[in-house]
Amino acid sequence: MVTFPGIRWVVAAFILLAASGIVDAQDIEVTSQVDRRQIAANEAVKLTLTITSARQLVHVPAPQIDLSAFEVHGPSVSTHVHMGSRLTSFSRDLEYTLYARKAGRHTIGAASLEIDGKTYQTEPIRIDVSSGRRKSGQGNKASGGGQGSGDDLSDNLFLRARLDSDTVYVNEQVTASFDLCYRYNLRDVGFSEIPTFSGFWTHELFVAQRLDPQVEEIGDRQFHVAPLRRMALFPARDGTLQIDAMAVTCAIPQRRQRRSAFDAFSLFDDPLFGRTQSVMVRSLQLPVVARPLPEADRPLAFSGLVGQIEIQASAEPRRVATGDPVTLRVQVAGIGNLHSMKAPVLRIDGLKIYEPKGEMQQTVSEDGRLGGAATYEYIVIPERSGGFTIPPIEVAYFDPTRRQYRLASTDQIALHSEGETVTNASAALHDMTRSEIAELGSDIRHIKPDVSELEAPREIDRQVWFWAVQLLLPMGYVALSLFRRHQERLLGDVGYARRRGASDAARRRLQEAAEALDSTEPIFFVTLHTALVSFIGDQINEPTPGLDRVRCRSLLRAGGVAEPTLERLDQLLEICEEGRFSPGQTPQAKRRNVLARSEAVIDELREAI
Repeated sequence: MVTFPGIRWVVAAFILLAASGIVDAQDIEVTSQVDRRQIAANEAVKLTLTITSARQLVHVPAPQIDLSAFEVHGPSVSTHVHMGSRLTSFSRDLEYTLYARKAGRHTIGAASLEIDGKTYQTEPIRIDVSSGRRKSGQGNKASGGGQGSGDDLSDNLFLRARLDSDTVYVNEQVTASFDLCYRYNLRDVGFSEIPTFSGFWTHELFVAQRLDPQVEEIGDRQFHVAPLRRMALFPARDGTLQIDAMAVTCAIPQRRQRRSAFDAFSLFDDPLFGRTQSVMVRSLQLPVVARPLPEADRPLAFSGLVGQIEIQASAEPRRVATGDPVTLRVQVAGIGNLHSMKAPVLRIDGLKIYEPKGEMQQTVSEDGRLGGAATYEYIVIPERSGGFTIPPIEVAYFDPTRRQYRLASTDQIALHSEGETVTNASAALHDMTRSEIAELGSDIRHIKPDVSELEAPREIDRQVWFWAVQLLLPMGYVALSLFRRHQERLLGDVGYARRRGASDAARRRLQEAAEALDSTEPIFFVTLHTALVSFIGDQINEPTPGLDRVRCRSLLRAGGVAEPTLERLDQLLEICEEGRFSPGQTPQAKRRNVLARSEAVIDELREAI
């Protein structure tokens, strides 16, 4: 029998080439699947997008997929390598956690992505969302009534929103509290939706860094109640305002039904290792009725302050020379939104009074009422000699408990200046008589140089100084005009003034934080948090007390700040908030690192905004 060894190698090579051609033509496959197609309104559905290839893909673009009907979390990415006897394949899984925005039938759109110039697309998937609440588990009733033993999930886990009052006056405080009430062992708790509080001036009183529950009886059952957030809200207009719902996601353990006697000792029945179910809970929307302030008996000087206040004033020194400054300090302290108050306007004949410099210190009382002290510092200059009286300084406010307008006033302050009245030279010259002018002329004796030392005069336009003066005059005029425009803008444009002073204020606060590095008190983190938030507020002209982590990120993103910078800022704010509660647990080396990172983030924000 005649054999041809070379033919076998040719056939084998042909088969390998054909197989490689098939693999190359079909080396990428994109599929999508969900863990279930029917869910309750508060349950999550897992969408997994799998990209399988015969070779490792260096770059995979983000898929284009319509998920507008869902709240989207993720994706989380995982990579797998499958090695067979002949072929090796690679797969990449993108897992999304989806919560339906409302009940009904929704469609997860077809996922589309382009790899190496070719477009791959999956099929759309329909999801049915029921309006009812699904049972939280299928546990055995005879097993001791463990969590999730058939009870309705909404009866054992809910987000409670409460107001201390649902009817207030405009600019009167209403406190909104959000508490998570549960009877499960919760895991992976996180905020999903944060209310925007549209129509309110806001101040954050408390935000939870970790669950700190207290046992509370609700109805006839005991719950763990963990405070999540507490906000001081001040209606900015009258009418019915709406507080949007807050949403929280968490994972609750699922107990599987026992199928044998050995399941009682199963490791996977332990809450730490068992399967979990991801759920989302929402609070109810809360209406707030804001009543308008009464028009009757409203003082002309009323600027909108609602609450209870006191006012004090002091001046130093009381006796000065004419033209020397006097520092007048006015302090308004009490309960209410002091940011709505304007600085008192002072006009007194014979005294030049400059625009005040204001400083605000906020406090929160034991019952959660926002207040503080606003200090205004005026520079007062007497323009003539004699005595002056600063009349009582009044601030009008509305007292919601008495439902009437009131005036807080200071005592009058006496000043005395000594010396001649300050006037300009031209005014003094016009007041002089002829004899006084003649006497002034006789007092002047001109110095004459020696005639032998005199030189022939040169024409003035040939002198160097003449042309130097001609050049400096317009330059000086332009410089003075720019300086004057700058000063006028500082006085008239609050946002411009805040931006100009933002860097100096941040540098000063960072220095204060550096001086507190060795302290075990929370002053380091408080000062660093103030430096970051105040710098952002000054740069974008937003009230600093209303800036929390979420609002900072939203405003800066709208201003075009890059996401990496926003991530670093959010991490620093989170570290500062944690450090306020446990300052002694942070080593000094980490504090120095946080301080250096804060300086770098402020530099990045200064360039980006």
